[in-house]
Amino acid sequence: MKERLRVIGLSKTKYLPDKNGRLQPKKVLDNIDFAVNDGEVFVILGPTGSGKTTLLRMLNRLDVPDSGRILFDGKDTEEWDVLELRRKIGMVFQTPALFDGTVEEDVLYGHRLRGDKDHAIAAELLSKAGLSTGFLHRSTRELSAGEKQKVAIARALANQPEVLLMDEPSSAQDPSSKASFENFVRKAAGTGLTVVMVTHDVEQARRLANRILLIVDGQKTAEEETRRLFGEDAPEIAKRFLEGNMEVTQE
Repeated sequence: MKERLRVIGLSKTKYLPDKNGRLQPKKVLDNIDFAVNDGEVFVILGPTGSGKTTLLRMLNRLDVPDSGRILFDGKDTEEWDVLELRRKIGMVFQTPALFDGTVEEDVLYGHRLRGDKDHAIAAELLSKAGLSTGFLHRSTRELSAGEKQKVAIARALANQPEVLLMDEPSSAQDPSSKASFENFVRKAAGTGLTVVMVTHDVEQARRLANRILLIVDGQKTAEEETRRLFGEDAPEIAKRFLEGNMEVTQE
């Protein structure tokens, strides 16, 4: 199976306020290694404050490590043109920032920058993300949080990424919408899109992931096929996290 991403020895320290408001150094990621294969759904799990979002942002250079390397298709991400890298490795944020205007204008933002005038694709992308064409001419200001997440997914898909990074992409969605989102992820992976997703929803990870990376206090504690991580022979720390028996810290 082709390897799309390879992370080697990734570490990151941030200065975060303590209980008295004074900034103190905290190692949010410590010597992380893992690989992501072509067309798989790879989920990053861990307690709040474990460094998951920081790690995700590093994969397309929205954040930079203090040490370590990230390879995309065997080439260091530092050697890629950053705009080309972000077209190939798209990102959907937990709280998406949409542009003022219509949903159609937002979805086609990247297309307009490249001079592409194919507006018909907006409806197709919205449908893939779980919204009807009736949303095309609605103002982005009128959307619910869950609808904004879906528009952000459609906008990311407009660039035809090879890898899609998603940070809690269904956190604001109701159960029906969440099921629709999960169906989208399965279909997207089935067409060859590689998905790397952060979620706090353990059961969602169980339903979607081919493999799971578990990070606790900035350290890799497991990288396993999903069925093994949820099995009897899983690492003890993974069992405690999955059972909800782990104390969490705040970022």
